[in-house]
Amino acid sequence: MDWTDTIVFLDWILGVNRFESDLKMAYKVLNVTDNMRDNYSPRKGLEGPFSFSGRVLYYDNKEGQYYDPRSDFYLSNEEMALINQQLADRLKA
Repeated sequence: MDWTDTIVFLDWILGVNRFESDLKMAYKVLNVTDNMRDNYSPRKGLEGPFSFSGRVLYYDNKEGQYYDPRSDFYLSNEEMALINQQLADRLKA
């Protein structure tokens, strides 16, 4: 028996399943204080609206970037990384 057989055996004993097809996704609904869907409607060619910590954004598949309708600009990758980090921090709490 080599080390991979040992790992599979231990996984079986512990009830661990390492197959990717058995992984499940999870989500957490955060408190949304405003009526985002009432104020922002779907836009042609864009996905969304999405709320990121109260900031409403749309995703543009052609550009590969998020669009902010309030500023009428696309967010830079650095701005989106900061927003994602803030969201991850909220989810951990």
